[in-house]
Amino acid sequence: MSLPDIYFISFYLQMASYILPLWVGYRHWAYFDPLLRIFFLSVIISCLVDCTSWVLVQFSLHNHYLDYVFSLNSFLTKILIFKGFIQNENHRKIAFFSAVVILFLFGIDFFWGAGAGHHNAFSGTTANIWIALVTIYGMRQLLLTTHSALNQQPFFWIFLGILIKRIFTLPDSLFSDYILTISVSAAYILYSFTYLISVVENVLYARGLHYAKK
Repeated sequence: MSLPDIYFISFYLQMASYILPLWVGYRHWAYFDPLLRIFFLSVIISCLVDCTSWVLVQFSLHNHYLDYVFSLNSFLTKILIFKGFIQNENHRKIAFFSAVVILFLFGIDFFWGAGAGHHNAFSGTTANIWIALVTIYGMRQLLLTTHSALNQQPFFWIFLGILIKRIFTLPDSLFSDYILTISVSAAYILYSFTYLISVVENVLYARGLHYAKK
């Protein structure tokens, strides 16, 4: 099997994996609290962005600006979610002041940095690092405040999915454009790995949303 074959199989597996959290979310929507509803809506938006990107590629149309939409959707959603998890006032101020700074970085990256024609490596990677750090904080809050089985808490699985995606796809976020210019084969491997990690992410999201009913 060639690298392009592995790449396309991985890509379509990722697209198909959206079915899991979307189906579970549709079935269990009535059990969701406001934070879970915000998260589920972000999954819908991510799926729509990925589908739109695929359609644009089929027509040989430019789609890199959608990287900003995808990253911003994920970043803004995490800001709203972690507002409910950060209890310490000083920690909350630090988290949200830094989040505002990163939002400015998105604008700088779009208008004066990478631009709409390239992957937003700088702002996207910075946002992902912020998300990873705050997710670790949120996981810590769950450990300290949860008195029932941790593995039956929806956000335990959701946070786990977020962490796995952000940690293991950091090379893609940071070096995607550079690797593409030096080796197409390496780019195929990198993107295939990222797509497979996204499958794991969506499976964990679906498991988390499932526990909302319990």
